[in-house]
Amino acid sequence: MTYPVPVRTARGFGAMAVAPHELSALAAIAIIAGGGNAVDGAIAANAVQGTVAP
Repeated sequence: MTYPVPVRTARGFGAMAVAPHELSALAAIAIIAGGGNAVDGAIAANAVQGTVAP
Protein backbone atom coordinates (compact mmCIF):
# COMPACT_ATOMS: atom_id res chain seq x y z
CA MET A 1 0.00 0.00 0.00
CA THR A 2 1.36 3.41 -0.86
CA TYR A 3 0.55 6.56 1.05
CA PRO A 4 0.38 10.00 -0.55
CA VAL A 5 2.19 11.46 2.47
CA PRO A 6 5.24 9.89 4.14
CA VAL A 7 4.24 7.97 7.27
CA ARG A 8 6.25 8.73 10.38
CA THR A 9 6.43 6.62 13.49
CA ALA A 10 5.91 8.34 16.84
CA ARG A 11 7.89 7.03 19.78
CA GLY A 12 8.03 8.19 23.34
CA PHE A 13 9.08 7.32 26.83
CA GLY A 14 6.37 7.96 29.37
CA ALA A 15 2.63 8.24 29.66
CA MET A 16 0.32 8.96 26.74
CA ALA A 17 -3.45 9.18 26.60
CA VAL A 18 -6.07 10.36 24.13
CA ALA A 19 -9.52 11.50 25.23
CA PRO A 20 -12.23 13.85 23.96
CA HIS A 21 -11.56 16.36 26.75
CA GLU A 22 -8.22 17.68 27.97
CA LEU A 23 -9.00 17.00 31.63
CA SER A 24 -9.83 13.37 30.86
CA ALA A 25 -6.49 12.90 29.13
CA LEU A 26 -4.63 14.62 31.96
CA ALA A 27 -6.29 12.35 34.52
CA ALA A 28 -5.26 9.27 32.56
CA ILE A 29 -1.69 10.53 32.19
CA ALA A 30 -1.48 11.26 35.92
CA ILE A 31 -2.59 7.72 36.77
CA ILE A 32 -0.23 6.07 34.29
CA ALA A 33 2.73 8.27 35.27
CA GLY A 34 2.02 7.45 38.92
CA GLY A 35 2.53 3.74 38.31
CA GLY A 36 -0.85 2.64 37.00
CA ASN A 37 -1.37 0.65 33.85
CA ALA A 38 -3.39 1.43 30.71
CA VAL A 39 -6.60 0.03 32.21
CA ASP A 40 -6.24 2.24 35.28
CA GLY A 41 -5.71 5.25 33.02
CA ALA A 42 -8.75 4.35 30.91
CA ILE A 43 -10.93 4.07 34.01
CA ALA A 44 -9.74 7.46 35.25
CA ALA A 45 -10.31 9.07 31.85
CA ASN A 46 -13.80 7.59 31.69
CA ALA A 47 -14.67 8.82 35.18
CA VAL A 48 -13.52 12.35 34.42
CA GLN A 49 -15.18 12.33 30.98
CA GLY A 50 -18.49 11.47 32.61
CA THR A 51 -18.12 14.54 34.80
CA VAL A 52 -16.94 17.13 32.28
CA ALA A 53 -19.17 16.09 29.38
CA PRO A 54 -22.20 14.18 30.61
